[in-house]
Amino acid sequence: LIHNDRTRQSFELLGHHAVIITCFMVPVSLRHYVGYAVVALMVEWNSIFLHFRQLLQMCGVTKMNSWYRLNSLVNLATFI
Repeated sequence: LIHNDRTRQSFELLGHHAVIITCFMVPVSLRHYVGYAVVALMVEWNSIFLHFRQLLQMCGVTKMNSWYRLNSLVNLATFI
């Protein structure tokens, strides 16, 4: 059961990234609305740091660790 959930989540994540890449390649290749695409892509940057924070937590890194604190600050900055 756990293996199936992880497999499903992996496919969902791969599907998500495929859609994101496709959605951002259209404005770049057509050279229209690139500014809007860049702003929307900032959400994806935030997602990277959010997932990295979750990985640090899963690895047992404490919240006082310098890597965890730096990632938290960058995550907050990209959110704002």
